[in-house]
Amino acid sequence: MSALIDGVVHMAVDHPVMSGIYLLVMTALVLALFWLFRTNRKLSDSRRHARELARDYERLVSRVPAGLYELMGGPDGRRHLTFASDRFLELLGLDRDTVRDDFRAVLARVHPDDRQQMIDLNAEVIGSGGSYETESRIMRPDGDRRVRVEAHPDLRPDGQVVWSGVVTDITRRREAEQKLARREALLASMGRLARAGGWQYDPGSGEVRWTDEIFHILDLPVEDTPQLDDILAFYHPRDRRRLERAMQRAVEHGEPYDLELSMTTAGGREILVRTVCEPQIDDGRVGSLLGAFQDITRLRETERELREAQARFRTIFEQSPIGMLIHDAQSGEVLDANGEGWREFGYSSLEELKAHASELWTTPPHSWDEALAAIRRAASGHTQTLDWPSRRRNGELFWQQVKLSPLSLDGRQCVLASCIDVTDRKRHEAELHRVANYDPLTGLPNRRMLIDLLRRTISRAARHDESFAVCYLDLDEFKPINDEFGHATGDKVLIEIGRRLGGVVRQSDTVARLGGDEFVVLLDSLERHESLQLALRRILRAAREVIVVDGLELQVSASIGVTTFPADASDADTLLRHADQAMYRAKDMGRNRYCLFDTDLQQKSEERARQLRRITNALEGGQFHLHYQPKVNMETGDVVGFEALVRWQDPERGVVPPSDFLRLIEHSDLEERFGWFVLDEALAQARRWSSEGLHFAVSVNVSGQNLLRAGFVDGLRQALERQPDVAPSDLEIEILETAAVTDLDAAVAVLERVRALGVRVSLDDFGVGYSSLAHLRWLPIDVLKIDRSFVRDMLTDYQDFSIVKSVLGMARAFDMELIAEGVETDQHASALVGMGCRLGQGYAFARPMPAAEVPDWYRRWREKRPWKRTDTRALALAMDQARELAAAHMRWLEQVEHTVRSGSCPDGGPELDPQRCAMGMWLTTMNRGPSDHPPRLIARIDRQHERLHRIARRQCDQVSAGHRGEAVKGLPELRAESARLLELVESLPAVVQEAEK
Repeated sequence: MSALIDGVVHMAVDHPVMSGIYLLVMTALVLALFWLFRTNRKLSDSRRHARELARDYERLVSRVPAGLYELMGGPDGRRHLTFASDRFLELLGLDRDTVRDDFRAVLARVHPDDRQQMIDLNAEVIGSGGSYETESRIMRPDGDRRVRVEAHPDLRPDGQVVWSGVVTDITRRREAEQKLARREALLASMGRLARAGGWQYDPGSGEVRWTDEIFHILDLPVEDTPQLDDILAFYHPRDRRRLERAMQRAVEHGEPYDLELSMTTAGGREILVRTVCEPQIDDGRVGSLLGAFQDITRLRETERELREAQARFRTIFEQSPIGMLIHDAQSGEVLDANGEGWREFGYSSLEELKAHASELWTTPPHSWDEALAAIRRAASGHTQTLDWPSRRRNGELFWQQVKLSPLSLDGRQCVLASCIDVTDRKRHEAELHRVANYDPLTGLPNRRMLIDLLRRTISRAARHDESFAVCYLDLDEFKPINDEFGHATGDKVLIEIGRRLGGVVRQSDTVARLGGDEFVVLLDSLERHESLQLALRRILRAAREVIVVDGLELQVSASIGVTTFPADASDADTLLRHADQAMYRAKDMGRNRYCLFDTDLQQKSEERARQLRRITNALEGGQFHLHYQPKVNMETGDVVGFEALVRWQDPERGVVPPSDFLRLIEHSDLEERFGWFVLDEALAQARRWSSEGLHFAVSVNVSGQNLLRAGFVDGLRQALERQPDVAPSDLEIEILETAAVTDLDAAVAVLERVRALGVRVSLDDFGVGYSSLAHLRWLPIDVLKIDRSFVRDMLTDYQDFSIVKSVLGMARAFDMELIAEGVETDQHASALVGMGCRLGQGYAFARPMPAAEVPDWYRRWREKRPWKRTDTRALALAMDQARELAAAHMRWLEQVEHTVRSGSCPDGGPELDPQRCAMGMWLTTMNRGPSDHPPRLIARIDRQHERLHRIARRQCDQVSAGHRGEAVKGLPELRAESARLLELVESLPAVVQEAEK
């Protein structure tokens, strides 16, 4: 370039013409350079200005609360975000690199339930070229957000469509709207429940606004627009004038009002309403009236009914024959009591009772704190009934059955105590408890009480890792004493042995009599084997010491079987059985010694497992069948049902007694399966009988283990559903008394659900476990089934007779049916009917029979009606029993003579109570029997029997007073009167024969 310029310069110098050209070129060049400079400067200014605009735009966009975006389709068919604001990315929870290349990352953030709708909407507007607005949920790591999306198309010159959009976060707005909607719905619901609405009145314009509930109250359509006069027309004329005056004072003077008014709705209903008004004051004048409107018709009716109920309650309260006291729930203070309530405690007025309130329930061992705790529990909603010892003002102790129920008086939390005097019942229960749990001869615990004590001892010893011994004692050479000297002498020996055993053991040990000459000694908390040996030697020594009875020197010894816990970790019954087995080995070894139980656990376990496998195979092989024994109404002869009794038909051994296999099944895995087999078979048989036109109820024994097993009630329901033709009331489950009280609370809960199904519940073998009598009132049962052991000997054993009589009384008291097991003779049935027991079961009617034999037996029974005899026949049967009792009377006479001649009449001698001997019990049965027995003859026998006992009592009194000689002189008179009694008894056959003619 420089060379060119130099050449041009030289040419200009050398050629003058060229100098002008040179000057022109240079000028043009300078001008070009200047133009280029100006252009570059403007371009720089434009670029700087563009950058400033871009920064201002970005700053403006970043401050916009909504997210902005621009979307354009690419040649590959995919859409791309050409612009996305920071707020847009923040709302989606995405970064710029993720969304730059593919719009699908944005769609992935849309909630799955909204995504397809968004895709379809995009496709629709793209095809139509229109705009759209929609709402959607956006999924973010910190929780879903709700957004509003707007999009608008922009067509570019090149034909490309660019979408510009705005995304706005409306989460809070939607939440606020939902909250407002919920509040409005809540207010509407509350107004509907309270039957209350609201209104607003503008005095200036006369405009009135009403809530929907007012329209509902007035039976008007919600769409109506009534004026004030329209609403006022519903009020009764007098009440309308009251309301108009009140509204006028509210408008003119700003006075609020609260009125109760009567009106008739558009539907013709007469209602009572409460209308409340609050004037709204603005600049010293009433701008509007705000009010509430409530239908109080039901409220006032309820209040009226409450007042009437309170009046009725007061009348019942005062006139009730049951003592009633109202206590304050917190302090226990007596607030009120009826006359019977304060008189029961021996007070003369309510005020006097209140003054001694804290002394009412404080009889030891109970305290006022315990009574107050019971009152507070009842106040909390736990209604309870309890027996409570109380003391009258004069110090007399009595028992009350107190039912505590929550009660509210004028908003004060109280408790109503309903009190019934149950002193006689408690005495009766105590006597029954004594009879059932203690041996009547020795006063020692009997088998039932011993079993209960053993169970508790096992539980305690297992918890505290202690040991104890069960000693089963049987007297040697005791039977010869009974045979030679009589049972009275033998009884005295037993009493002395019981006394001696109690004297050689510790206070913590227990001596019990099982019956006959068998005793059990429970040696508690043994620390070492030597202690056991010393105790056993003391027992053997005490048993073989000479016993003097009525001047006779007698001597026995003892054989003792011993088993120890926990070496023998069995249950109570098994421990006794093991000790019994050891006792027999002691007898085999020579008697007057003790023998420890030596168990081979493995051998016994294998033997039991083998027997259980055999029973399982028999069950699977169909060898078990049910026999059925009828239950009969002994007054009418009607059959009221059948008890299902299982039998095992063994191909090798024949019929196996239930006692041989049921004891093996108990507490085994087979027990539940076996129980359901018996239940299902009994229900199926009831259905088969029904299809033959024979409608029989069936009863099934259920073990305590199965009763308390989880799912028993559901299984019972399913068994009934499998036999829809059998009504639940035609099924009765029989449970043992001991099973019912093993876990009383659980048993009560299960039995209540069983009865809810419609199934009846019977308490089997009742009377063997009177220890549970205190719990009897809690057990939901329908029938008491008295044990056969008491029924069998009731005609000859006064204790058994008394127990049957007492149980019958308890059944009546608890409104339960009573059925007697073991009715084996007609005499038993006649006696039971005479005592008021209608239902019986036993060999007197039929032995258990296969199901196939039941229809024929039932037809024969109905045709011959063998049980519906004439009363004369019943007397003849009783007469047979009387002849048997004549022999018992002769034995009684021998006892009296022996007592008189020996000069000693101690306790345990001949029975002097005329109602407790065998003849006396028979007479009691006759006196209670049918009215056409030979009453005159029975009366003569009764008088003669009384006379005979008076003579015997007089002679024993003479012996006790030391006048044996006078007593001996009276023996001929005793024999003569006895002969007259037997003569009257032996005349019964002739009387019966004459009556039958």
